[in-house]
Amino acid sequence: MSEKLGLTLASSRRGIARHGGSVHLLVEATPPEQRHDARRRPVALALVLDRSGSMAEPAVQLAVIGVAEPDVETPCKLDYVKEAALRMLERMPNGDAVALITFDDEVRVEKPLTVLSKSSRTAIAKVVHAIRTGGSTNLAGGLRAGIQQLQVGTSTYSSKVVLLSDGLANVGEVRPAVLGEIAAGAAHNAIAISTLGVGPDYHLGLMSHVAECGNGEFHHVAHLDDLKGILAGEFLDAAAMTARNVEVTLRVPDQVAVGSNINRFPQVNIDGGVRIALGDLPRNCEFLIELTTPIELAGVSLTVEAIAEGSDANGGLLEARALLELPVLSAEALAKAVVDESIVTRATERIQAKADMDASLASEAGDTSTAKRLVAEARQSAIRLSDQYGAAVAERAQVGTTVDYLDALAGRLDAPETSETLKRRFAMASMSTRGRGRLIGPCPKCGEKALFEADHGGRMVRSCNACGHEERP
Repeated sequence: MSEKLGLTLASSRRGIARHGGSVHLLVEATPPEQRHDARRRPVALALVLDRSGSMAEPAVQLAVIGVAEPDVETPCKLDYVKEAALRMLERMPNGDAVALITFDDEVRVEKPLTVLSKSSRTAIAKVVHAIRTGGSTNLAGGLRAGIQQLQVGTSTYSSKVVLLSDGLANVGEVRPAVLGEIAAGAAHNAIAISTLGVGPDYHLGLMSHVAECGNGEFHHVAHLDDLKGILAGEFLDAAAMTARNVEVTLRVPDQVAVGSNINRFPQVNIDGGVRIALGDLPRNCEFLIELTTPIELAGVSLTVEAIAEGSDANGGLLEARALLELPVLSAEALAKAVVDESIVTRATERIQAKADMDASLASEAGDTSTAKRLVAEARQSAIRLSDQYGAAVAERAQVGTTVDYLDALAGRLDAPETSETLKRRFAMASMSTRGRGRLIGPCPKCGEKALFEADHGGRMVRSCNACGHEERP
């Protein structure tokens, strides 16, 4: 068992060309393990629930077939949300704390932050049962209220806001960039923000951006009976959190260019390298990034230094360092250098997933030309893998099938796609880049290499990002 933050560096090839070379780095951060003989830090959750009028709609289109009895009136979306909230409360032990906020055009603090006990559970459950739907969607007001409820307890609790909505924010602040800044400010103060978008009508760009800036998770809820598992998972992640606000700094010589990480983690340039924000880590987290040598390197080796920094559950400093020495090789020696094909395969899969995410966001915004440009750029990145590592390696990494998929994706962008299709595609790809899912291979229905497997509320669901084929246990 390790009680320290871990950090490892691995390269796709044991060497880099002195000029015009490239290599992919796999960087993995490992949070400290919880001590089994120590009482965990208590959790404080602020549930921020949309009670706008659309939440009163029958849930039949989002419920898995067979869930509701035929003689029973179809429950509305809010009924499923309330039931999932009650089940989550049952999972939380006494000593943890919960706040309940609801919003339509107005924001209500239904229950201020309350420590769970036998008596308080009854009172909270009564409040949950009493929630009724209302009017419009003041999402920003609900988010601010949830953060405010947790601000007094960050020194005591592992704090998280869980924001759920099924529609478009249309009251108060609605700009994703501004809401992202609010979430980032909360994350800086040790309050994570996770978001749940229910059904096909919410703003994908807004909800995913808030979660990204808030060091939390984004969930697309296509089936309401997944809600219980998703909310329970949010609590379990908060309870397991041992590393917060983790950032990885990569430092390289001035002659080396650092690309953007393929996993879409927030990244900024700094003197001598880049800094990448991984956020809070309930589990291991990895990313891929490319180094190139546009200017001739001096010396016999390239040194890459990685520094991971964050804080533990009690606010103490966490730090880890890793060094990687890459020989600087001639073209002849580079051709003989050992290639780690598993990293090339990962790069291929991440390029495809990133294209799915980028194209979905651009398409939702109505910008088809940008969506097609981003897919074309991903296609060129995949083709470069063949040039960098050779045809044999590229074939085993299935670069060609990824190029075929991207060509087909570009063609699909010519016709309007449903909101549900865009959100499902984004969600499955996003989970694969965040360690909650993976691209597993060709779809049994359409044959394209687009079948993802990911954890949806405790269920391992398979879904094809090409044809929409889905397999649920």
